[in-house]
Amino acid sequence: MSASVSLRGVNKIYAAKAKNPIYAVRDFDIEIKPGEIVALLGSSGCGKTSTLRMIAGFEEVTRGEILIDGRPIHKLRPAERNVAMAFEGYSLYPPLTLRENIAFALKSERLDAAESKRRVDDIARMLELGAHLDRYPSTVSAGISTSLSQMGQCLRVVSTVNSYPLGRPRPRMAMMFRWISLVPPPTVLVVAYRY
Repeated sequence: MSASVSLRGVNKIYAAKAKNPIYAVRDFDIEIKPGEIVALLGSSGCGKTSTLRMIAGFEEVTRGEILIDGRPIHKLRPAERNVAMAFEGYSLYPPLTLRENIAFALKSERLDAAESKRRVDDIARMLELGAHLDRYPSTVSAGISTSLSQMGQCLRVVSTVNSYPLGRPRPRMAMMFRWISLVPPPTVLVVAYRY
């Protein structure tokens, strides 16, 4: 299931009551349709990460509103938003197998064990990484760990993915976006840094 994401007049102001407030995000509006993949592009410090953090609930919205499927979420706790956020340096939980790490992202959807296993197996097959699912993070390459952790995040209904710089192609990331186009797609917001 996909979800629409709307930001309406969103502002993030640091030191809002100070003489010289700092606007990280100013009057930002965007409408993202269910299943769309949207990239926020810009130089360092232009508000991309602050925007993602507000959607995920890690930063307060100073003004404006954030809606998922028309429902305001900007005052909800992060755990109540059904939003996943994966980082470039996202790490897996060391005591869990790769399969268990990916399945962890599905817990909020309250799937039964068979459906969770099916989804994890499907994506591992598409990424040609199925042979690694029962291994622990410390026993696989960093590339495999990163691909699987980011894919685990994308199994959620709405995903915000803090990507690698666009200048360096990542074949596994390309496979991830191909997978997204084949199954009921999550809505994905990608942040990329321009140099």
